[in-house]
Parts: sequence; structure tokens; C-alpha cells
Amino acid sequence: MARSKRRVELVVGAGWWDSLNAALNNGADGVYFGVKGFNLRANARSFEINELKKVVSLVHSCGAKAYLTLNSIVYQGEIDKVRAILREARAVGVDGVICWDLGVVSMVQEMGLDLHISTQASVSNMGSVMAYASMGARRVVLARELDLSQIREIAQEISKKGLSLELEVFVHGAMCISISGRCFMSEFLYQRSANRGDCLQPCRRKYRVIELQEGKEMVVGDGYVLSPRDLATVEILDEILESGVSALKIEGRTRPAEYIAQVTRIYRSAIEDYYNGRLSDNVKQNYLKELSLVYNRGFSKGFYLGRPLNDLVSQDGSLSLRRKMYVGRVERFFPKISVAEVSIRNRGLRLGDDVLITGKSTGAVEFRLESMQIQRRPVVQADPSQIVAVYVGRKVHKGDSVFVWKAAGKQ
Repeated sequence: MARSKRRVELVVGAGWWDSLNAALNNGADGVYFGVKGFNLRANARSFEINELKKVVSLVHSCGAKAYLTLNSIVYQGEIDKVRAILREARAVGVDGVICWDLGVVSMVQEMGLDLHISTQASVSNMGSVMAYASMGARRVVLARELDLSQIREIAQEISKKGLSLELEVFVHGAMCISISGRCFMSEFLYQRSANRGDCLQPCRRKYRVIELQEGKEMVVGDGYVLSPRDLATVEILDEILESGVSALKIEGRTRPAEYIAQVTRIYRSAIEDYYNGRLSDNVKQNYLKELSLVYNRGFSKGFYLGRPLNDLVSQDGSLSLRRKMYVGRVERFFPKISVAEVSIRNRGLRLGDDVLITGKSTGAVEFRLESMQIQRRPVVQADPSQIVAVYVGRKVHKGDSVFVWKAAGKQ
């Protein structure tokens, strides 16, 4: 199969400043983010409207594109708030607005902003593509339940018709049993609506089923019948790149900075390997092993190769092969020698530890601990209540959190 000559855009979700910096520092071509209340991530830290200018300025300074997500259900009493957000988005120069509600779509059109259609619209055929193209859409995030052949067919039709419209697809991150997230289970049980970004994910829990006639019980949990594995497509990335899409999307606005950093870096590297003719099966497997180190519920290729009938999780929580453990915080940083002064608060540090430092401006920095000192004397170990100087190799900031990575199950 010939490699596609048109380079795709890697678009990464960022919930807050630390993950935003992590995405930009690890190769994202574009970042999508939300404003509190309207971006289907009510439980995540989100940006305030008065932070949009700073967000867009940072993204543009890194040569990337800034996409605002406004894809939750919008009620009548919230129209003015949405309009105010869009006015600010226009003023600060966002590169696109991701939405699907027709009221929001019409406001985006009125303000002359680039319109991107959210996956919430479940665009899965050429008729829908044409309808949104007639509304001025520049990009459509396709329905998640399409397979590769269906994506290729739509891309070919767009090319035949000469439409200046791009396609975007998800390549990594959490999947919902309701596919595009239009689920009411959380709303019914807890009055917390998934369609407003406030889902408590009750589908991922164990349940006791009671037979009403005789009161017999059984626990439903092993297999978690409503909880899918996470999407991971690095093994078929070349096929996705050949399908005619223009952008690949990483889900992760509720994920920590180290997750965003690792996943972005891996897909950036895999994309570059593809264009350079180095994305072999062995390379793909190595990337998959690296992805297994971050939070995951097990991996699935989603619908790309057909219906994922057996891709439900087998246990609750993450199946990551490692866990982060809190150590302390950065008290000072000396940029000339790239050394951080760390106060040990929770557990000790030892030479050879794999260290993670995260923070609002830092994003996520990982390194193997090879040098540290206490009062200018080299040490092998530092214990709680001590302050230790650590060679980092990259810039970090006062107040950043310091962790160590340990194999899952180990303390």
C-alpha cells in the first residue's frame, strides 16, 4: 500500500493547563479544549472564558491550532452564555469551534468562525456530510461506529465532489457503550447527565441483580457488561492514515498530564514513522507496549475492523502496568544547571527511580533519577521531610508535583 502524501493533523484533548502544555510539548498539531459548562467534561478542570486569550496565544506560539469544544446540550436559558463564549472565541482567534447543536451551529456561522461538526452528530453517511457542508462546515468528526471501508467511501465521495471539507476520527482514548455518549443512565440514577458532560459512569460498576419472584441474587461485574475497553489504533494506524482522513483525535480532557504526554508522543512518533516508511509491525508492538504503561481499561480497535463484540473490560479500574506514587513538590528550580530542589513529603526517592514531575506550566516531565544531593553531598536515597536537589534535565516550576513510577501492585 502506498503511503499517503498528505500529512494528517494530530489533535489532542486538553482539560487544563498541565495537559495543554503536555500536548504541545509532545508533538500535537492541534489542541481541543472546552469552557466550563459546555464541553461534555463537567467533572474535569476546564478553562474559564477569561482564559481563552491566554490559551489560544500559547497554542499559536507553539505553531499549533486551537479548537474550542461546545458540544453539550444547550438549554434555552444558556444561549446568551454560549453567544458570549463565541464572541470571545472570535476575538482571540480560535481556529475552529467543535459543535453539533443547530442553534450553536447557526451562531458559529453568524460570527464567521470555522465550523467543526462534533462526533455527537453521528455523521455516518454522505447525505449528512453534504448537509453540514452546506452549512459551511470545514471539518466533520465522523461517528465512532464507522469501519475503515465506510470511512474510505465517504472520503472518496468528498474528493469526487470537490468539497473543501476535512474528516477527523478518534484514534485513542476512552469509549462509551453509547458510542457518541448520548446515554441517560447517569441522569436516571443520579441526576447527572452525560449529555451535559456530568456522567458518573455507572455503566462501569458492579451490580447485584435480584430475581423478584424468589429473591435470588447474582452479582454482575466480571466482564462489566456495559464497560468497553479503551480505543487504541496504533496497530492499524497506517490503514487509518490511508483512509483519506485529515485529522486524528486523541481523547483525554479528563486525563492527567502524564497520560497526555505519553500518548501524544507515541502517536506523533508513529505518524512520523509512517511517513518515513519505518512503521513496521515490530515498531507498532513496541508502541503498544508503551501505551500499556498509562491508564487504560485494556485495548480495543473500536469499530475500525468491524463490530467490537468482545471488547468489554474484565476488571474495574486501570490495567496500566505501572502506577504513580506521590513523593513531594518542587520548591525551587535552578535553570542554569537544570536542578530542582524537592521537598520529600510522602515517600522516599532512590537513585534509579523513574520520576514524573507535573504542573500547570510544566505539563509532564519524566526521567530516570541519576543524580541527587542533600546539602551539596551526593546521596543514594532521600527520605520524607528531607529536601533534596535533583538533576532534571528540563525546565520545571515551583509548586510542581513529584511522583515515582512503580510496577502495578508494588509499593
